Amino acid sequence: MDQLAKNEKIKQAILATRRKHANMTCKTYEVKIDKSHLSKTKSGFLKSIFREAKWLYNHILSVGDVFAATGNLKEVTVLNKDREPEVRPLSNLSSHMAQEIVTRTKNNVVALGRLKAAGNRIGKLKYKSQVNSIPLKQYGNTYKVKGNTIKIQGCKKPFRVMGLKQLPPGADLTNATLVRRTGDYYIKITCFVDKVARPVTGRSVGLDFGIKDSVTTSDGEKFNFSFPESKQLKKASRKVHKSVKGSKSRYKKRLRLQKEYRKQDSRKQDARNKFIN
Repeated sequence: MDQLAKNEKIKQAILATRRKHANMTCKTYEVKIDKSHLSKTKSGFLKSIFREAKWLYNHILSVGDVFAATGNLKEVTVLNKDREPEVRPLSNLSSHMAQEIVTRTKNNVVALGRLKAAGNRIGKLKYKSQVNSIPLKQYGNTYKVKGNTIKIQGCKKPFRVMGLKQLPPGADLTNATLVRRTGDYYIKITCFVDKVARPVTGRSVGLDFGIKDSVTTSDGEKFNFSFPESKQLKKASRKVHKSVKGSKSRYKKRLRLQKEYRKQDSRKQDARNKFIN
């Protein structure tokens, strides 16, 4: 009876949260882990959980029946550099993270099945050399925000992050995703905030997308956007093409090139947001 009462209490709490969020706006904010304050222990922890997430994902696919997989695994079988099976422990990846990776993989299989039933040509899930996102489902358990830091389950010390000022005061934090991109680490936090009524002016504006001017409005305003390749981007691209394939030097140069492309994308996104606003 105690377990039944506990389950009913959890069920009612989930329903109450859903009713509350139904009248709120869902938003996602991205914060960046400050690498200048990253100790060897914390850096090793981040590398370890992404490595173990890759092992777990590939292990799920190797089992054959994806829906039989669980997140309670303490060790998985992987292929070493000699392509021989080897058992390795999941020492840093928490059970909550592992369970969400399993659930996400199952959802991907279900999505492929729906596409196939709709008559689309589909492939299959493939083994990965890298897994670059780890779900942090439950706020207060898998991750927690405190001051200008975020604590991630499995690591004793919190991570100093940049960008927490974006979070609106009183926001209801829910799930998050730990992302690795171009050698840096980000946390995408999903939260719910109170709805704000947008002012209605009753005006309408026409947009003309041209060649001479990027955008011309019906009011006569003109906007021009130009994003030529930077010198740093061209230099990084040349270095990658001149490097030896498969070398560590090439990997580092490719990482640098990806960062330059990321900067270029950020400039475009910034201009797009400013124009829309």
